[in-house]
Amino acid sequence: MLNDRQIRTIMRSRVTPWNNDLLQPASLEVTLGDEYQELMSVSLVIGRDVAQYEQHKLPYLLLPDQFILCHTIETFTMPHNIAGKFEGKSSLGRLGLMTHITAGFIDPGFHGQLTLEVKNVGPCALELNPGIKIGQIAFFEVETVDRPYGSDGLNSHYQNSIGVRGYEN
Repeated sequence: MLNDRQIRTIMRSRVTPWNNDLLQPASLEVTLGDEYQELMSVSLVIGRDVAQYEQHKLPYLLLPDQFILCHTIETFTMPHNIAGKFEGKSSLGRLGLMTHITAGFIDPGFHGQLTLEVKNVGPCALELNPGIKIGQIAFFEVETVDRPYGSDGLNSHYQNSIGVRGYEN
């Protein structure tokens, strides 16, 4: 796992915008973008999966048991020897906000903003505003990969993501 000095050295030019105030001892905090998507319908049929979303602007009052997709302000350009792991902030988790449910891994070679799966499992409505610290990324050095995210044949749906990206199969 990279420490703060390593994160600053390796990732400073690969995270846009860079903000030194978001650097923690072994992670980089990330902030919430200005859009969200609400899942309206899903049809999962082999070879014909369809998910429909409505896109909106934040702020948003996330009710208990409600689920939306959001994105980070930060754009990441992962080197071919660095992987990332998104984790929620404990302060938000203690309010019942889950900020990633399954999609917390950032592959070497990924480029784009992160789409976050956000669910309120608490008893109170939570107001989500653009720019709040929504999570943190821990970075890990790996051997340089042969086929980074986005390589031909990998079916990397979310390469070059800007804004919220819903389900793609």
